[in-house]
Amino acid sequence: MLTFKTTFLKIILPLSINGVKTGIQVTFIPALSLFMITRLVAGNKIINLGTAIEEHFLVTQNWGIGSTIAVFFNSSNGNHNGSYKY
Repeated sequence: MLTFKTTFLKIILPLSINGVKTGIQVTFIPALSLFMITRLVAGNKIINLGTAIEEHFLVTQNWGIGSTIAVFFNSSNGNHNGSYKY
């Protein structure tokens, strides 16, 4: 009898690795390109949330404000009425 670990490593993971690769490409490449295109086209004149968070972490080294912006954005994203639906 196969254990869950063996089943996952021998059957499920090899069958789903192409989907994982595609998901990474579909998600992260457009996100990074949008982040860099904004910076390349407009320079530092336009501040979006990604550049604001990066600036607070790397330039001013104010990790508190950077993490506050990130946590607020993540908690408010998709939760417009303030209630959680489980």
